[in-house]
Amino acid sequence: MRLTILALALALGLTSCQQNIEYKPLEPANAANREKAKAIIQETFDKTGVALQESAVIKFKHQGEHYMALRNCGMFMYRKQNTQGKDAIEDVLDNQGFERKINKHLEELTSDEVQEAKAELQQRVNWVQFPFGYQERSFYWIGELKTDEANYHKIAIENEGEPQEIWWVNSQDHLIYYVAQANGDTSGRLFKLDPSFTQEGVHLNQVYAYAVPDAVPLRYAADEFVEASQEWKQTDSLKLDQASVLLTSSNCE
Repeated sequence: MRLTILALALALGLTSCQQNIEYKPLEPANAANREKAKAIIQETFDKTGVALQESAVIKFKHQGEHYMALRNCGMFMYRKQNTQGKDAIEDVLDNQGFERKINKHLEELTSDEVQEAKAELQQRVNWVQFPFGYQERSFYWIGELKTDEANYHKIAIENEGEPQEIWWVNSQDHLIYYVAQANGDTSGRLFKLDPSFTQEGVHLNQVYAYAVPDAVPLRYAADEFVEASQEWKQTDSLKLDQASVLLTSSNCE
């Protein structure tokens, strides 16, 4: 009986140790840390092929739905195609706006329906091509996460001196594996990225979203996730059934 109690106590003690992560002080948003982040993020942009995506056609398939993102000379077009029963549905978002066609006939949508469909299409494309679109943002280095498997730079998106979005960038391959975002209130989400698909020098992502527990500070979300002794609740996922990248020539005037 004593052995059983001792074993239980040890198990509880180990669990407690795993859950209590040492929160190291974060670095401030000063000039030195902005310059450090700028160099790290530029390596990430180069490694993921951000510049190449300025003139490219990217296609991917997710849960039976076909997506395409096309960019060239400041013009863009996102498209989603799927079927529901006998209906062929096509959503298109470009510089002119959003439209939906069902069996090649233009569908009239309410403003709420347009916003919902447009947001979903943008979100899917943006996450697959992440970090494309962040080229003009300001970053600063806030610290490191060191694990048995890898070391990560912690990079914050500048927002009046407070980090509202944090990236964990692998210091060896320069790819982003975790992103934490605030939801606009006290909650947040952690996105685990799998950037292993690569073609034509462009990395595309599969993404897994998790709710950040209330007790976990957003800027330490990936630290806790890596060391967690229990599974976090997965809220969404974006898996690529197929994907392809076609680079195009850019003859902008």
